[in-house]
Amino acid sequence: MGDLLRMAAEAAALDSGYLRLFPVSGIAAFEVFFRATIAEILDQSQVYLQRLSEAGLLKETKLDWTLLQAVVGRRITVGELVAHVLPLSSFGHLDRVLTSVLAKPFRSAVGEVVLRTPRIEGDSVPTPILQEPDADCECVARCFALRHQVAHEDYAPEELDQPTIVGLLQGLSRLTQAISELVDQELYPDAPLTQAEMNQQAGAVAQAAEDDLAAAWAGFQSVWASFPEEVGYHGRQALDALWSSFQALRSQRVELAARALDGGSMAPTIANAEYAAATREFAAAVRGLKSLYEPDWGTRPD
Repeated sequence: MGDLLRMAAEAAALDSGYLRLFPVSGIAAFEVFFRATIAEILDQSQVYLQRLSEAGLLKETKLDWTLLQAVVGRRITVGELVAHVLPLSSFGHLDRVLTSVLAKPFRSAVGEVVLRTPRIEGDSVPTPILQEPDADCECVARCFALRHQVAHEDYAPEELDQPTIVGLLQGLSRLTQAISELVDQELYPDAPLTQAEMNQQAGAVAQAAEDDLAAAWAGFQSVWASFPEEVGYHGRQALDALWSSFQALRSQRVELAARALDGGSMAPTIANAEYAAATREFAAAVRGLKSLYEPDWGTRPD
């Protein structure tokens, strides 16, 4: 959307016929965003899909065999499937879909949504994203109408000058941001907002993975403790070597992941995420090994 705004601002020499293609392109980008957002909502909980069904929005959807095969083969999610077939040719469609899934009037909800982080450091007053929500909704409605005109080869459209086109794209951009924030607040109300909070949360996730691994490792060690002394001794040596190798490999993965950011503020988040991923993978492997040995306690493994 930013690129379209920049190009539109530099397109003063183009006539109205070309200028009106900018909001048409903008609404195409918006549709991609909107369908991806609806898919994310629907995949979050069956409650949202049920709301769509109760609103009657699934009655006229058309599902072809290729799409159904993709769902069965798990190449796409149910949310992606439904979002793909929902009608979206006007602002009214957008309004009805979001009103249904969020269970509240979309236009009033999007007009009240505020940024959870201040625009200016130290500003404690919540800032509404849409200063004039009705005007911005009207901008989006006009963009949909322009796309309809182009699709149906209407060669007698309204004359549009460059400032009008830029204004339409700005309204579309603001509404896109507001919808994104509205959905984030619905799905992830407790998500961290600042980088410091993200780093802290990533550290907590890494610690949880470490605690889970400790439990898995203790369970695996209990299997070897029940073997005869000779087998148990060699087994414990093998476990010590396995543990040391894992720690060395995990340290290398974390170092490489953090090095990509060269010490930036995101480095702790990235490092902890890689730490947690490596730890969860090893914990799963440990539990798999434990299940292999458990049925034959007291015998030497092959």
